[in-house]
Amino acid sequence: MIQIISYYKYNIKILAKDKIPLIWSVIVPSVFLYLNRQFVYTIKDLRFWWAYIIISSYIYGVGIYAMTMKESGTLKTLFSISNTPFLFFFGNLLTQITYCVICVSVFNIVAILFFNYPLFIIFYYSIKIILLSIPIAFLGMVLTLFKKIHVNSLSSLTNIIMMIFFFSMNIDGPLQKLNPIRFYADIILLQTKIELIHYVITSLLFISFGVFCIAKFSVIPIDKR
Repeated sequence: MIQIISYYKYNIKILAKDKIPLIWSVIVPSVFLYLNRQFVYTIKDLRFWWAYIIISSYIYGVGIYAMTMKESGTLKTLFSISNTPFLFFFGNLLTQITYCVICVSVFNIVAILFFNYPLFIIFYYSIKIILLSIPIAFLGMVLTLFKKIHVNSLSSLTNIIMMIFFFSMNIDGPLQKLNPIRFYADIILLQTKIELIHYVITSLLFISFGVFCIAKFSVIPIDKR
């Protein structure tokens, strides 16, 4: 637990120094919210923007971040002292939960200014998605399996895919079942037992894949193999 907290503090210090990701994570969704405000009828319609912020944070903050740290050689130094990939992961996960709460909170304030929604309800739904979306953070570790792809290329490709997922959310069809942003955005709409079972099974699969990838995670940079 002490090592998890140490990783958490280390990550928080890095986030505090680089405020651009935080600004980007809030400004972009806020701009799109303003441009599409005529399509927001209830608080639950904000779920698409919450899901985009949260899923992006988990994917980049866990999977891409692990790759970045590996390629910089930092992880090799940290793991030479104690080879603890799972503790490293949970430290990152805790960091991203904190990051999501901050980003979503700022976004919620913007949304309240636009629509005058009740503070408690808007935070209740957004925090609910943050917690129920944690399995996607495990799935983010799948990116570490792409050992022959440089992290910059992987980050660019991931960014393109995330934008495609985001802009295609309003298009109904069977392909939406493969859209993680839409899937987790609709979590707060779950009502039937079948929908709940679907969420549980999907989450367990994501977590299982993530645990496998964490166990296989190598800290040796590509350039040094």
